[in-house]
Amino acid sequence: MKHWNIKKIGKNTLLMAIVLAAAVFVCLQLSKLNDDNNPFAVSIFILAVAVIARFTEGYVFGIVSAAIGVICVNYMFTKPFFEFNFSITGYPLTFTMMILDNHKHADHADKESGKAQIRGGKRKNAQQPSALGIT
Repeated sequence: MKHWNIKKIGKNTLLMAIVLAAAVFVCLQLSKLNDDNNPFAVSIFILAVAVIARFTEGYVFGIVSAAIGVICVNYMFTKPFFEFNFSITGYPLTFTMMILDNHKHADHADKESGKAQIRGGKRKNAQQPSALGIT
């Protein structure tokens, strides 16, 4: 079980907030080009969830960002704009895809973290014999 401290939670929360804010900003700029439903919003938020899942620890931040992303896309970037409409066709599928994307990227990040720890351990062990004069 991972030990969570305030510093890690704050760092992960800040990263999540920055990436989601950047996704909202990009989508708002693209909405100026296209007055209809923003066709790029879902893709941009899926990319944001992937980035968050990859660079934060655990699954919690990715799942939370997926939920926030689906709500943002629904509220800001689909008609009727700035109103919730949960009866949109494909809405459950969008949420499911974001969660699965989060799971895939969080698993990859965990595996990479484990590989780095293993590599780090091998390097330490490899350096110890040479420090004793054994080659």
